Amino acid sequence: MHAKDSFDIAVAPTERLLREQQMIFDRTLELARDQLVHSEKLAALGSLVTGVAHEMNTPVGKCVTAASAFDYRVAEFAELVQCHSRGHADQ
Repeated sequence: MHAKDSFDIAVAPTERLLREQQMIFDRTLELARDQLVHSEKLAALGSLVTGVAHEMNTPVGKCVTAASAFDYRVAEFAELVQCHSRGHADQ
């Protein structure tokens, strides 16, 4: 047996182990990349949902505020009309 053959036989298990470890590393890296892409998609979706909710709530909030103010003014006006009507009824 030649020295090169002995060396190849001795190194073969180490090379096999390195290839297996490289495959495990590559798979782990691929899974980490996939998880990162998934997380980024969820983050983008969250931002989109937040933006849509804000755009919907802003006009709704303005309408609710305006309706509340209008309701308050109508109640004030009704009270004035009632007071005015009672004042004329007493005369």
